[in-house]
This record gives sequence, C-alpha cells and structure tokens, in this order.
Amino acid sequence: MTFVERPLARLLPVATMLCLALCVAVTARAAEGDVLFQQQLHPYPVQPIIPLNVDGKAYPFMLDTGTYGPIFDFSIRKILGPVAQKGMLSSFGSQTETDFYNAPRMNIGRLTLAEWMAATQDCSVHRKVSGLDVRGIMGIKPLDSYSIWFDFDHETLKIEAQAPPPEDMTALDFVYMGSKQIPRVQVELEGETVQFIVDSGFNGSMGLQHEVFAKLVANGSIRQMENAGSERLVGGGAEKVASGRFKSGTLFGLDLASSEVHDSGSVSNIGMAFLLNFNFVFDLAGKKFYYVRRHVPPTLDPQQMIGAVILFPEGRNVIYRINRGPSAAREAGLKEGDHIVRMGSLTDNLMNAAAIYDLCLHHYSEIMEVEVARPGVEKTFITHLQMPRQHSAFPAGQSH
Repeated sequence: MTFVERPLARLLPVATMLCLALCVAVTARAAEGDVLFQQQLHPYPVQPIIPLNVDGKAYPFMLDTGTYGPIFDFSIRKILGPVAQKGMLSSFGSQTETDFYNAPRMNIGRLTLAEWMAATQDCSVHRKVSGLDVRGIMGIKPLDSYSIWFDFDHETLKIEAQAPPPEDMTALDFVYMGSKQIPRVQVELEGETVQFIVDSGFNGSMGLQHEVFAKLVANGSIRQMENAGSERLVGGGAEKVASGRFKSGTLFGLDLASSEVHDSGSVSNIGMAFLLNFNFVFDLAGKKFYYVRRHVPPTLDPQQMIGAVILFPEGRNVIYRINRGPSAAREAGLKEGDHIVRMGSLTDNLMNAAAIYDLCLHHYSEIMEVEVARPGVEKTFITHLQMPRQHSAFPAGQSH
C-alpha cells in the first residue's frame, strides 16, 4: 500500500508558534447553524480541496483536520510578505525548522479569517499523489469556532456556525494532548485505548501509534506482513513502514477483519478510506466528533484492482510501482516508469486519484484499453488491462 499523509505528516506548530497570538475572527458574527461555506464533496477516499481566497484570488488548499494551522506552498510564498520568525513543525516525533509569516487576511466562502501566522512547505507531494493543483493546507485552528460537515450521502462539504447535528449521529468527545493541539477521539480497540486523529489529510485507512501496533501484533489482533510493508510518501521521497492486516476488531461499528493497517510512528490516525464509510461532523466549537454509518457499497481499493500505484508528478500519470503478487497491470505488460496516456475513457489531462477511483467503481470486471508511453520507446503503444472484480478496502466490514 502506498499512501500520503503530508510532507511533514503531522505539521503541528510547536514551541515558537504556540507562544504567538493565534486568534481568528469573523467580520460579522454568524447565527447558529448559518452555512458560511459549502461545496461538492465527492464520495471518494481523497483529500478535500477548498478555495482559500487571498486578496481576491482563490488558491486550492487541502482541508486537513490532521493539521493545526495554515501552510502555504513555496510557489505562493510571495503573497505572505517578509518572514516573521523561525519556528518548528513536528512530524512523527521529529521536528523541522521552517519560516513563519504574518499571513494576509484569508476567506473561505463567507468566512473571513483574521490575520494569522502561516508556515510554508513544499506541497508537491500532494500534487503528485492526488493529481490536483494543491497550493497549501488549511488546518483546523482557524476554524475552531465552527463545525465542519462531511456529508458523503448528499455529496456536501460545509462549514457552519455551531449547530446540533442530527439525533441519529453518535457523539464522541474530543480529547487534547496538552494545549493548542489537534483534537483526537478516544476509543477501545482490541483491549487497547487508542486516541485517533480523524485525519482528512490522510488518503489511507488507518495508522496506529508504534506501541499500539506492536501490542496488537503481539496479541494476535494484527497479522504483520512479512518482508513487505506500506510506503509513506513524504517531501523527500518514500519511507517504508511496517504494515499488517487486522484479524479482528471493530471501530465505529465497522468490522476491520482483513483490512490493512500500518505503523504510523508517534500518532494514530484514521483517514479518508475509512471515513468514507460514515457521514461525520467536526464540531470544533462544541469539542465533539459526530458520526453515522452510511449504507453504501464497499470502499474500493483501486491500487489492488489495477495492480499498481499511479502517481502524478508534474502533471504526468506514471506507474510508480507494480504490486507484488497478482497484478492486472503486470499481466497487461505495464512497467514501473510507464506514462499512462489514456486508460479507458480517461485521457491524459483528466487523470487524477478521484477519476481513477471512479473508473474502478464503474468499470470493474471489464477489459480496459490503455495507451502507454514508455521511456526510451519512440511511439506510444496499446495494451489491455483486465479489470478484476471490485476489491474492498474493508473486506469483512461492508455490505453491498
């Protein structure tokens, strides 16, 4: 499995940033339940992209509930002005120094954020994984007086003034590790107390803190994969991490048996592939997380269906890795480094992570014509990909 969390996966401003005056304001006080921002939310396990407006121009930012504050890509650093000071960003126990700026006034829909401290970082890994033009990351601190609704059934993402969610939703209190930290939800998982970050910036299913992962392997709840593992894509490349599959366990009522999990170091998190099974609300003002199970077809695993990982460096569609074991891509003669010019009805400039998920959702068990440009070969060539049956990310936990 290959997944991305973010170039510095937790991006928690610590030490220097936390001592700064971080406050958010709205130009006019919103009434309870007033919708300040709304857009379409595709029911796919990809990170949501929202328009962040600065000085009348909209920039595509990833809405990341696993990140603390706003982060601007190096490519738009000039809109931030001079460096205010140096600070540290934390990632899986390690820290990296970066620049902090006095960000200009920012808008998300009708929500106007006051001047804010912003960090900068290379967001190219998100463009590489999603195929979308991501120019920054919006963390949750600027939104801590509001509720963020993820309604996959109605394909709606919205930010509104605090309002009670529907009564059919289950509520969990947020817990905080110290002051000004990312909220977590605390649950029992196979005899272990786990505090999960509910992480819309993570396109995978689940990561467990190293100690928890090791204990669940030891007690037989997880079967660790031998001589194989997951890859976490970060700014400098790919990191190998231990991974396995659940033999038992449930989370939010979802059976985890046979689903993949990885060792995520110093934090535990659940990502969009898992969250797609629920409609949920981040009630940051009320410090609660609400969720309700969706009754939908299984969340697919496109990587297993295609038999390869496809990434999008610099707008190209490249076979990053052919899966071990059975692989439709290998059977079709595809190789690592191949550029996919066309896959079925998807042409070069339309290909991204969401489009590939949609292709797997609607064209499983079909023979897919694929046009390939191979490095060192002058002309493109055609091959045929035998798409397998639908492969679920949660084999035991979902109903058709």
